[in-house]
Amino acid sequence: MPGFIDTHWHLWFVLFRGIVDDLPDTGWFPTKARLGPFVRAEDQEAAVQLSLVEALSTGITTVHNWAHNIAGPADAEANVRARSEVPARMHFSYGTPSTHPGLSPKQATAVMKHAGKALDEPMDMRDVAALRERWPDPLLTSGWGSVVRPGRRRRSGSGSSPRRASYPCRSRCTAPAHATRSNGSVRLRC
Repeated sequence: MPGFIDTHWHLWFVLFRGIVDDLPDTGWFPTKARLGPFVRAEDQEAAVQLSLVEALSTGITTVHNWAHNIAGPADAEANVRARSEVPARMHFSYGTPSTHPGLSPKQATAVMKHAGKALDEPMDMRDVAALRERWPDPLLTSGWGSVVRPGRRRRSGSGSSPRRASYPCRSRCTAPAHATRSNGSVRLRC
């Protein structure tokens, strides 16, 4: 059945609907950073199911799930499992724990520490590839989601706002997939 396509939706964030405003401390990014680390895999699964049902009820049949609150494989698995319960198409962008370029280094470090990761720890692309192999679903595509921080080299565009990109994860992950800065250099890992 044809329908609308939503190309940018953080499906898990439906949990916090109604508590985000335009103030500096309670806007989208600060709220996500403050509350995101406490969202469990089962919470994400319920939120993704609710978001997909809401999408279908409004005529949206395909969504791009920017899942930027993935602390590990269990969270990613919950997002994908939720899709299997709702007959909607979904592109799942496997993201990192809930940090953002607007956070101070101290805030970002605290978020990553809560997820059991170092601030500059590269994403393990084997998790992304393994998830895709475990879920050969015709209504699901997957890749990884990334935020390119302002002031750093990027593929295109200019200005101070972050650029988001989702890259398909090939079965062997042949494309460079994640860049981290370490001592002023950039490391690519796949």
